[in-house]
Amino acid sequence: MRWTTWPYDTRVGVVAVGLVLISAVFHATWNVLAKRSADPLAFLFAISAVGLAIYAVPVAVVFTDVGISSRVIPFLLVSGALEVTYVVFLAAAYRNGALSLTYPIARGTGVVLVPLLAIPLLDERPTGIALAGIATILLGFVTISVIGARERVAEELTQGRRGMLFALLTGFTIASYSLVDKAGVQHANALVYVYGLIAVQTLLLTPYIVGWRRAQVVSAWQSN
Repeated sequence: MRWTTWPYDTRVGVVAVGLVLISAVFHATWNVLAKRSADPLAFLFAISAVGLAIYAVPVAVVFTDVGISSRVIPFLLVSGALEVTYVVFLAAAYRNGALSLTYPIARGTGVVLVPLLAIPLLDERPTGIALAGIATILLGFVTISVIGARERVAEELTQGRRGMLFALLTGFTIASYSLVDKAGVQHANALVYVYGLIAVQTLLLTPYIVGWRRAQVVSAWQSN
C-alpha cells in the first residue's frame, strides 16, 4: 500500500511516533555527553545557552507571526523553575551514580507517572492499548533498572551513593513539568513555548552559575 493512500490519521500517527523515536535518540545522546562531562550541571547550562542561540532566529520568525498570550506566562515561570530543579537533580544523579542505572530510573519514573497523573489532573482517558503500553513501560523500567542492574543497585546501596535517589527525584520533576507544559502549550505556539521555558530556566540558573560555577562552565565550553 502506497503512503499517499493511507488514511490521514494513520499517517499523522506514524509521523508522530517517528518523531518521538528520533527525539529519544537525541535525548539519550546528550545525556551520555552530560554524564561524560567533568561537571554535568555546568555542561547542561552551557547546552541550554547554545540551544537558545541556535533557535533565536527561527523562534523570532514564528513569534512575529503568532505572538504569545499573557496567559502562558505563569506556565512558563512554573515550568522554568521545575526545569531548574530537574537539571540540578539530573546533574547530581550523574555525579553520584552510573548512567546505566540513573538514566532508566529518571526517564522511566517520569514516563510512568505522566499518564497516570494526567488521568485525574487533566481528565485524560487513555485507551486500553495505551494503558497496556504504560504497563509495558513499567515492566521494562523494572527489568532494566532493578532486575537487570541488581548488582549496581546493591553496590549503590552498600556504598551509600545517592544516584538512585536523585534519579527518582529527577523522574518526579519530569512528571511535574510535563503536566504543566501540557496545559501551558495550549496557550502558545509549541516552539515559542519551549524556547520560553528554556530561557526562563537559563535565566534562573545564571546568578548561581556566575557566582559559583563560572570556571566550570568555561572548562565545559573549552573541553566539550
